[in-house]
Amino acid sequence: MVINELRSLYLYFTAPNVSITVSMKGTVFLDIIGVKARMMLPDIAILVAMWAGCCALLCFVMHWRNGRRRA
Repeated sequence: MVINELRSLYLYFTAPNVSITVSMKGTVFLDIIGVKARMMLPDIAILVAMWAGCCALLCFVMHWRNGRRRA
């Protein structure tokens, strides 16, 4: 979700004891740290698939545990 928050912002960087302020667009900063703004939809799809997999695993474990208690 960092893509959604940063891509339209302008970021200003300063350092102590330095009089220069560097500004850059959020998409440039994202590229520098290795996050590609165009990958937002594939990233969301991967997160949804991971969530669905975790839910399926949880359902399997709950079903397995309830089956063992009855036997």
